[in-house]
Amino acid sequence: MTSSEKVLSKVSSLKNIIKSDGSKHVWQFSRVGGVNRVNLESGKDLMSLEFLDQKLWTALSCPVHGLEIDYKTLELIDNDDDGRIRVPEVLEAVRWITSVLKNPDELVRENNSLALSAINDETEEGKNLLASARQILSNLGKPDALELTVEDTSDTVRIFAGTKFNGDAVITEDSTDDVFLKKLIGNIVALTGSEIDRNGKQGITIDLINTFYKSCEDFSNWHAKAENAQAQILPYGDKTAESFDAFHALKSKIDDYFLRCRLAEFDPQAVEVLNSLNSRFEEITKKDLSVCLDEIAAFPLAKIEGTQGLPLKTGVNPAWAKAMARFSDLLVKPTSKTLLTEADWTKIEDGFTGYIQWQSEKAGTEIESMGLQEIRTLLAGKSKEQLLSLIEQDKALEANTNNIILVDKLVRYYRDLYKLLNNYVTFYDFYSPDAEAIFQAGSLYIDQRRCDLCIKVSDMNKHNAIAKTSGICLIYCDCVSKAKNQKMTIVAALTDGDFDNIEVGRNAIFYDRQGLDWDATIVKVIENPISIRQAFWSPYRKVSKFISTQIEKFASSKDKEVENMAASKVESAGAKADSGLQ
Repeated sequence: MTSSEKVLSKVSSLKNIIKSDGSKHVWQFSRVGGVNRVNLESGKDLMSLEFLDQKLWTALSCPVHGLEIDYKTLELIDNDDDGRIRVPEVLEAVRWITSVLKNPDELVRENNSLALSAINDETEEGKNLLASARQILSNLGKPDALELTVEDTSDTVRIFAGTKFNGDAVITEDSTDDVFLKKLIGNIVALTGSEIDRNGKQGITIDLINTFYKSCEDFSNWHAKAENAQAQILPYGDKTAESFDAFHALKSKIDDYFLRCRLAEFDPQAVEVLNSLNSRFEEITKKDLSVCLDEIAAFPLAKIEGTQGLPLKTGVNPAWAKAMARFSDLLVKPTSKTLLTEADWTKIEDGFTGYIQWQSEKAGTEIESMGLQEIRTLLAGKSKEQLLSLIEQDKALEANTNNIILVDKLVRYYRDLYKLLNNYVTFYDFYSPDAEAIFQAGSLYIDQRRCDLCIKVSDMNKHNAIAKTSGICLIYCDCVSKAKNQKMTIVAALTDGDFDNIEVGRNAIFYDRQGLDWDATIVKVIENPISIRQAFWSPYRKVSKFISTQIEKFASSKDKEVENMAASKVESAGAKADSGLQ
């Protein structure tokens, strides 16, 4: 459907309604698309919408996304965040915007910028909005400006860039001049996480502050437990952690060694097999031994020679020599032993029981990098209270900041609400020759025709189940934009010509409302007569198509029959030739 095909017949009629306050409002109607539709021509018309019978509304619901109107405005109208806008939400939007403007007639002029003088400053809310609007312009470096646009109010990063506090309960390093607190806020962001402040920077909240200090307390208390029970938890004092690493590095090899010793004691003849060194040496002697350490490390820790003990210095597997020397220095050296018995090994192993249990209870690991001393200094000071005080100073401006954000709602409603009403209460824009409805996605060019009634489809199966009853020839297309790197599905109404060349798989070009081209491919066609002529010939066309299909099937089956018969005769002749040759 092209714009020239849109029909707007202004046949005025009048209808009185009595409002709840006893006053009357006179509606004017126009003949639009063959139906009487109400005219929205003044602020009074908008303010009286709540008294208009919903039977006279063209639509009673619409989606927030997928329309050719700023979706952020629609999200503000969608109070329950269900993704759809319904009549009560539209009425609430109209009620609010008309209450904060001096003259509601301003809305029907569809201006893109809001003059500060248009705000009704005789109400408390209006005064706050006007003050916040001036604050926005001041923050943007335009204190003398007399108008606001959506581009101004939506740039929250610029609006709050120069402010210490902005009412969002998030503080950043810019929220204080104290060098210590600046560094602390940076540490909390790095170690615990962050929230994005309205000024666009990373900051912290009460929850993040509490999480950080809880981690500090947990880490400090965990260390305190070991300090209060050193004999049980830290058997080697300050070197317990290092000693445990040396112990753990050799644990599996030493366990293996003593198990082999017990097997040798069980069966002395098994010693040679348990050592099993000869065959292994034969495998590696032809290699460069310096690159065979992994293979050598697989050998026993020392030669199995009964139960006399594990040698600590001589006779140790070379691949484990350094680890054994470290083990001996840290865990055995004070006793000057040269052999480690299994009883000695069990005693060392049991000595780490408390340490292992303590390590399993470790808490506050995310802030461990700060160091225990710095953590305890923080806990002993007043830094947490200072951070919470900054949060409270920020929250004190919440109402003022919310008013600043409310100005964005005001400017968006001022720009977009009347346009929405002309596509919701009425389809005025759709039938107007100089406008396009917000549900029209663009134009589809196919078969030397342009289809202007194109709508985005989010659920094709659900859509075409109802669309079949429309009586319109519909073309569903998958569209791909290389410029946007996006895909979408549209449905276009074919209202002129015929559909003889319209079939699944055919390509077309779709232009969106911004003028960008998309590659379009037909994926489904709902055939309905486009004209009276096609409606007349449609039954005959279907019969013709049916007969053609049946003939094709019959011809195909006959071709197959002839092909099989020929193949059979060739095979038979070949068999006879073979028998004759024999």
